[in-house]
Amino acid sequence: VFAHVLASTGGAAAELDPNDPAVTAAVARLRADCIDAKEALFAEVHRVLDSGARFGIYDIMRTGEGDLAYPVPWAGSRDTSWLTGPEGYRKALEAAGFECLTENNRGAFALDFFRKIREANATRGGPPPLGLHTLMQHSTAEKVGNMEANIAAGLIAPVEMIAVKS
Repeated sequence: VFAHVLASTGGAAAELDPNDPAVTAAVARLRADCIDAKEALFAEVHRVLDSGARFGIYDIMRTGEGDLAYPVPWAGSRDTSWLTGPEGYRKALEAAGFECLTENNRGAFALDFFRKIREANATRGGPPPLGLHTLMQHSTAEKVGNMEANIAAGLIAPVEMIAVKS
């Protein structure tokens, strides 16, 4: 059994169904940047995984010191952002009973992705009919621009982590 964990719960860790069978692997596009209780979230994932199961995380993490430009896609201000660095994720994973196997900063990949999106939008004369801009509306350019600037400044980056339930 495979679980895809999507957690965007306004600061609280989502409880997974205790009646589900054990899960052999999980991947999370967590939005844990919106969740202060990372240890509780990871403990819940740990609870439902089989022993030895892998848990993959891809999330925006703090990678440098300094003030972030806001708003960003996950938060309008510092008061609603719970960014943590990879070390915070590792500590929360270990506290929940995971061993972190790999960690990969994807900042350069993200900057290249944004460049390609801008080029594609310029070529077609604007964004596609569906995308993040349909959710963020008029604030899309500012939020994505701030996120890109924060990544370019080395303050944040998408980071991949693979952990195993020990």
